[in-house]
Amino acid sequence: MKKLNFSITILLFFMVINIGCSTKNSVVVEFANTLYATDLTPKGTQLLSSNKDGDDFYNVDRSEPVSFQGHSYFRSNGDFYQSDGSQHGTDKYEGLDANIFNPTLHKNRYCYHERGNSVYCLDMSNNHVQKSTLLKLKKGKNIAKIASGVFGDRLLILTDDNELWISGENGNTPSLLSSKVYQKNISKILVTKYMVYFISNGSEEIHYFYNGKKVPKKVNISYINIPKVNSSNARSSADNIITDGSYLYFMKPNGSIHRVNILTLALGSTNAVLINNFHRLIGILDNHLLYSSMVEKKINCDKFMHKYELNSIDISTGKAEKLATKEQSVQTVGGCYKPPTPLPVPIPLRIKNEK
Repeated sequence: MKKLNFSITILLFFMVINIGCSTKNSVVVEFANTLYATDLTPKGTQLLSSNKDGDDFYNVDRSEPVSFQGHSYFRSNGDFYQSDGSQHGTDKYEGLDANIFNPTLHKNRYCYHERGNSVYCLDMSNNHVQKSTLLKLKKGKNIAKIASGVFGDRLLILTDDNELWISGENGNTPSLLSSKVYQKNISKILVTKYMVYFISNGSEEIHYFYNGKKVPKKVNISYINIPKVNSSNARSSADNIITDGSYLYFMKPNGSIHRVNILTLALGSTNAVLINNFHRLIGILDNHLLYSSMVEKKINCDKFMHKYELNSIDISTGKAEKLATKEQSVQTVGGCYKPPTPLPVPIPLRIKNEK
């Protein structure tokens, strides 16, 4: 009996050791036009491939993966996937045939819109998804953007004509919050515990209103100006303004990362060093800011090699670490262009005047 108890003790000891030394949870991020899984360590950062044929995940519909409850959810090549960050734990879910815009986590459900007047959420089980309508605006109102976590756990809806609507307490029955947001070309809405920000491409002006637990009788929308945001090599300047739910972070053209204070709205610098060859901000995970850099090398007149690096910065200490690299060849549209050789200019003949 003593021998049996000793064996059980040894078994439990090794089980605790294995659990304690197991890898961190991985999340899926978009890097170098493909999807990677990372746990913020170089060893735990890898290209995510399809479970069946080993193909890389491309064409993520310009919508970022949504992560919650230990899994990431994303679209690729028209299909919908759930992943725990490993190849064997990445599965395709059937039953979804839709154009997804602004995917967000709302009340522990994956929700999105299709640029109509409805917001949809997914119920997932047994590798199958079922779409249900969360709320619907009145006819003629088309949704431009949605964001969750506003005034408690409500959903904020921005329409094409810049009206703001807010979902009811149970997620449905939306009501008009503001009849007009005087900001053009809003590309995304970022929500923090204290603020709701509206970001426009190429604009140094950011509109905002204060977030809280209850819906106010009137929403007062103000704005702040931030320095010009770096947009070189990135898809848009709005890509380089992100949040961790507390602060707003942005990248200045000189390669420095800055943040907006949550209460005073003052601009402050992080501890990070200047970043060379900056490409774009990717996201924030466990107090680490993820970004990519890119160097372009010319191969010939119509072909280039792009070398990408995925990096992590500890926001508290400013310590940076390279997580992954990827090289990708790019060819210009139209091939090599050679200007036509100009025709020689004829020399005019000189005829002597006869006497």
